[in-house]
Amino acid sequence: MKVSRWDTNESLNRNDKDVSRYRLESSFLSDGLQAEKVLVKYDGTINAQPYGELSTICNADTASFPADCTKCNIIIGASAVSQQHIFVWDENESLTGFEDDIDSHAFWEIWRLEKLPIVASFAEIHIYLLRLPAHYIYNIVIPASALSILAVLAFFIPIEEGERLGFGMTIFLSFMVLMLQVSSILPENSKSVSAVGKYFLQLTCSSFVAVFNSVVLSYVGSRSEIPKYTCPPTSIQPTSDDSFCKRDQVIALNNQQVDTGDTKPETLHQHDNARNKWKIIAYKRLRKYFRPLPIFDWVTLLACFITTVSAHVELLNVMNTSTCSDVE
Repeated sequence: MKVSRWDTNESLNRNDKDVSRYRLESSFLSDGLQAEKVLVKYDGTINAQPYGELSTICNADTASFPADCTKCNIIIGASAVSQQHIFVWDENESLTGFEDDIDSHAFWEIWRLEKLPIVASFAEIHIYLLRLPAHYIYNIVIPASALSILAVLAFFIPIEEGERLGFGMTIFLSFMVLMLQVSSILPENSKSVSAVGKYFLQLTCSSFVAVFNSVVLSYVGSRSEIPKYTCPPTSIQPTSDDSFCKRDQVIALNNQQVDTGDTKPETLHQHDNARNKWKIIAYKRLRKYFRPLPIFDWVTLLACFITTVSAHVELLNVMNTSTCSDVE
């Protein structure tokens, strides 16, 4: 605060139109400080108090974005002026000089204020800012959750209809478009990946696996449409159709009997027929319960479902955790 004495022998003719022109400009103005308002008392004392807005930068840890808490350390002081000339600050006075209506912010909330003792004409203030996540939940998390549910439901569309692949590609491209919008909102930081970034990465991978599953099943289904042939039984020994026949592993016995004088080869043929019959029956039962394509479909469905649930649980834990209490 600057104090000067006005010579009472001097006079000033008051003019209301010119009052606004008489302003005492500060001799130590810097960026952010504005012109001073002067208070002239009856005894000639003039008080001038500089005022203005100073800006600073706080480094934020975005690992818990959008429910993160930032600690701003602000140090105010001057090296050319002593403490007695600058700070008139009661050590016992708390820092509650902000008003909710004026100092409120749409994305941040002042969670706590701390004031450290003045040392060597420097005052240090700690401000804890808590991010308000409602905007990001409504515009990012809820649309992404809806897309992730649709990506899982795509597995229940029959692959024979041909709509499953197109539906999966639509969901995947929707994730890409939403990711472009999210990248413009997320804070730029290469030291840590935010919680929303991990959430989107898991959901995008889940959608990619769903598309990959549809491509594989569509390719295998197109290969299975090769014309199949019937294997006619023309020999005495039992024959079994291969995978290109209309019926899988059907035993066909020739009704014609070969009249030979030796009964030993006929006995061997019957033994071989019975053994082949049981092998074919076992193979048919194995194929009934062990089908590679349905197993692949269910495994990818289970992987996408677990990934989606895990992403939502991790984000929910971050939202419910009070990060400001852990900030030092």
